[in-house]
Amino acid sequence: MKALTRQLYQYDHLLVFSAYKTPDMHSHLASHILLATEGRLHCRINEHEVLCYGICIASDVSHTAYAEGGSMLMFLFDETSDHAKGLEENFLKGNDFAVMEENLVEKMRQIWHEDQSDLRAVDEKILNLCGVEKEREKGYDKRVIKILHIVHEMEIIDSDVMEQICDSVFLSKSRVSHLFKENVGIPLNRYLVLEKMRKAYEYFSQSGNITEAALRAGFDSSSHYAATCKRMFGISFSDYARSTK
Repeated sequence: MKALTRQLYQYDHLLVFSAYKTPDMHSHLASHILLATEGRLHCRINEHEVLCYGICIASDVSHTAYAEGGSMLMFLFDETSDHAKGLEENFLKGNDFAVMEENLVEKMRQIWHEDQSDLRAVDEKILNLCGVEKEREKGYDKRVIKILHIVHEMEIIDSDVMEQICDSVFLSKSRVSHLFKENVGIPLNRYLVLEKMRKAYEYFSQSGNITEAALRAGFDSSSHYAATCKRMFGISFSDYARSTK
């Protein structure tokens, strides 16, 4: 049976089970954990060629990778998040990348093979194993919890989203932005992009129409959504979409 690409969006990171072709060299403001579910990873990181089973890559570092078995797990952490800080402290230590020990990768693979039907369980267990877990929402200001709920329930994230958020919690834009960053660990505008991506992906899964899905989620056009996908994953949306079917 053909493997299909799957995603799990969280407040400050993204987990992707990638079954698409090798992406172009790309970089973005997110640190990574890449794990081959079978075989080895073939990575190009700046000018380095790296062969391994699992690897951490720092934010804003040009890279691409493919797995011998054809699929990999990919965690992307916003560079300002607690997860990214844990990745830096436990693995990267100021370097552009760090190869993960084989015994750790084997434990991560075991989690995947046991829980692959439940991406949330995979996400929680692997991050806990790596020591970069975070208790989501615990201790958040009640206004931040309200913001997260409101944004998640929105059908569209359009140009007046900040006004809607500010009105809902009776705070100014600057205060809302500061409060959100202080509690969640990432800028609100980045969270909104992730949520918009998540919504567009869900709508596309329902309708199969990229233009309809992109506009419904709040993107200016299908090309805007496609460009965001290309920037985040290093592949065209058409290639990505084919890998989900």
